[in-house]
Amino acid sequence: MSSDKKTRATYTTEELDKIAIKLKELPAIEKSKQKHSKQDAINYLKKEIIELQKRGYSMVNISDTLKGVGIDISTPTLKNYLTRSNIKTDKQSKNKKPKMQDTPPAAPLVAENSEDSKGTFTVRKDRKDI
Repeated sequence: MSSDKKTRATYTTEELDKIAIKLKELPAIEKSKQKHSKQDAINYLKKEIIELQKRGYSMVNISDTLKGVGIDISTPTLKNYLTRSNIKTDKQSKNKKPKMQDTPPAAPLVAENSEDSKGTFTVRKDRKDI
């Protein structure tokens, strides 16, 4: 069962431009018709699940309720997906860079008596304004 088509490793710029045009012409998929994995579904419903927990529902109650509405999920899997979702949220918030404050740059470390000491420097105490 050999295929007549060979796998290509290179493409010309002209070919890529034509492919780019075809990709741009593809219509958008309606969000309401997009397919989601079970994990994506739990992530999508996370706020509602957290609200149920605040109202006293256990994870067993919540997984049973989800089964009743069409999402067949075990309690351990539900817990796992929620944990993964929280980890992603935590990483995303940690990756946001804090805004830089207007502070002057720190003075460079300069060796005292630089004529006498080549390749060494004296460690100074930290300043409070850094």
